[in-house]
Amino acid sequence: MENVPIILVQNKCDLLGGENEYEKGIDEIKSFCSQNGINNCFRTSAMTGYGIQQSMAYLINEIIKVTEFNDDELNDDDNRDTVAINDKPRTIRGQKGGCC
Repeated sequence: MENVPIILVQNKCDLLGGENEYEKGIDEIKSFCSQNGINNCFRTSAMTGYGIQQSMAYLINEIIKVTEFNDDELNDDDNRDTVAINDKPRTIRGQKGGCC
């Protein structure tokens, strides 16, 4: 797939032992990203929340940049502020509609 943004998320950065420990491998990480078509890399910690918002905001912005819109939909005044979704909820036998 072309133009699909990819990021490398390094989790558990809270266990690294400081900024100096991270810097030791940064050149190798950047080289790996470059060789594998990865747009960017982020250090994160699920425990502390460090880097989560920054990495996801970057990924979302990259997705928005590469999303192609159908010209007809963009020119239709009724659809400018809407998102088309499937209005028929999928149901499992014995359950009522809903998303989860």
